[in-house]
Amino acid sequence: MNFLKDLNQRLAKNDFMQISLVFFGLLIATLAFTWPANKEIANNSYFSVAQVRLMSLLLLALSFGSVELKNPRRQKLIVLLAILTLSLTSIVFEVATYAVSFPNIPLYWSILLGLIDPIAYFGFGLVLARVLGFLRLSSLLPLAIPALPVGLIFIDIYLGIPLFNPLTAVGHLSLPHLFLMTVFATLSLVYLLNFRKTTPL
Repeated sequence: MNFLKDLNQRLAKNDFMQISLVFFGLLIATLAFTWPANKEIANNSYFSVAQVRLMSLLLLALSFGSVELKNPRRQKLIVLLAILTLSLTSIVFEVATYAVSFPNIPLYWSILLGLIDPIAYFGFGLVLARVLGFLRLSSLLPLAIPALPVGLIFIDIYLGIPLFNPLTAVGHLSLPHLFLMTVFATLSLVYLLNFRKTTPL
């Protein structure tokens, strides 16, 4: 019960409430701009909404993961669960657009990515903050957070395989992406669930 209470308190904090408003506002704006005005035009709003939703969740996970490095693991886990709460409550946008866009991928795919990828990127954030701290370059963290996803996207373009790029993974079933993200997400959870170790990553 204390854990749920702490999660509820984290969700109710001003910073997270403001982030939630911006997040849902962005989804509503994306839906409004991509919804066709003419019924004769194909409705492809699902892809835009799914990409914006997933990318926003990943940037949040990466950002919070990087700033939570020095906090206790229990607090890190609560923050991650708060982000996953955003993911679960925003699924309705994808369900609504999926019903009218008829994409060639199953609905569970993007929902699965919205749960696994943020966990993996939260772990990326922890590692990123740790590496920059070790190099005494922590001041570059605000620049490194958006640069990391861009770098991972370019790696995918270079390799020609959708391993890290969430924008590509949303529209295509990619087992390599799912496998890789599941591995990183599992490692992140193993670390976060080990409450007895109080030292940072």
